Amino acid sequence: PAPSGSVGMIEIEIAFTLSRDVAPGDTLANPRDMIASANLVSEIVLSRFVDRTTVGLPSFVSDNVGFHALVIGPQVSLDDVPAIANSVTVDNNGERAVGAQQGDDAIDPFEMMTYLMAHTAERGLSLKAGEVVTTGSISKPFDANVPSKIVAETSGGAVSYSLVVQ
Repeated sequence: PAPSGSVGMIEIEIAFTLSRDVAPGDTLANPRDMIASANLVSEIVLSRFVDRTTVGLPSFVSDNVGFHALVIGPQVSLDDVPAIANSVTVDNNGERAVGAQQGDDAIDPFEMMTYLMAHTAERGLSLKAGEVVTTGSISKPFDANVPSKIVAETSGGAVSYSLVVQ
C-alpha cells in the first residue's frame, strides 16, 4: 500500500543473506564465503518530499532515505547472479519500463559485498549471520505511479507485485 497519487521509485536488486558474522578485522578471499543465499528483490523508494532530488542529504536521511518497502522474490543461485544482473527487464502495467543497468551504471553484487565489508570495517562495525544485504539496483531505477503492477523478469526468475492505494 502507498498513498493515492504518490510516485515510487522502483529498483530491482539482488539481496544476500549472510551465512556468518564478519568482524571488522576479518578478511575473506571471496565475498561469497559470507553469503548463505541470494534472492531477487525490489526496493520501493517513496519519499515524503514532492521532489526528493532537490532536498539536501540530511533531509533525505531523515526521510529514511525514502525507503518504503522491500519485496522479496525467489531465491536464485549464486552462480547465476552475474547473468541475472545482465538480463533483467521490468514492465510497469504491462509495458516495458527499463532493462539492466549498463556501462558505468552496472553493478557487480559480489563487489558490492566487498565494499560493504570495507565500509563496516573502517567504522568498527560487524556484520551478523542472518542479516539481509541489498546490493544496489541491477535495473535502471524508474518512477511508477500508485497504483501500478510491476513485473521484473531475469534469466533466474521473476518478482512481481502491485502498488495499491493505501
